Amino acid sequence: MQKVPVTVAVITKNEENKIAKCLESLKWADEIIVLDDESLDKTVEIAKRYTDRVVTKKMEVEGKHRNYAYSLARNNWVLSLDADEVVSDGLRAELTELFKTEPKDAAITIPIKTFIGDYWIRYGGWYPASKVRLFRNLSRIDTQHQSRKHQRLVRNSITLFKLFVVCQDRIVNSLLLES
Repeated sequence: MQKVPVTVAVITKNEENKIAKCLESLKWADEIIVLDDESLDKTVEIAKRYTDRVVTKKMEVEGKHRNYAYSLARNNWVLSLDADEVVSDGLRAELTELFKTEPKDAAITIPIKTFIGDYWIRYGGWYPASKVRLFRNLSRIDTQHQSRKHQRLVRNSITLFKLFVVCQDRIVNSLLLES
């Protein structure tokens, strides 16, 4: 299989139950970087089955942590994912087609398809819930606002994709963390 010239950056913390499915969906990518926040489970061990680019670093601020992961990328394009997200076959095909030539845009939004168990949260603003996830490597990151919890992109030239990343159990995880 021809690899797509994209680095996929995945940040993790105790994701042993989800990381394999995420990384399995990324075999098409030229490079996978897993930046782990000192997991206490088998996350790192599992990640090393899929990539030799597994780095452990304590997260202090999410935006800075993600930007550090992006700085490790060897490719001109970065796809940013969470460990509970999976690239659909349709999105993989769309990315493969997109990178047959150099994309003209600085960033690409990708819809997120969120599930609780097997139930797709299709309404109430949860879909398509597009987010900028694919962008030129560090070219448009707003480094002035890295103290914020989430990183920001300076919006310049953005394309909207049709196909999606699948997010499993995000709501359940968020509720458990807040309890």
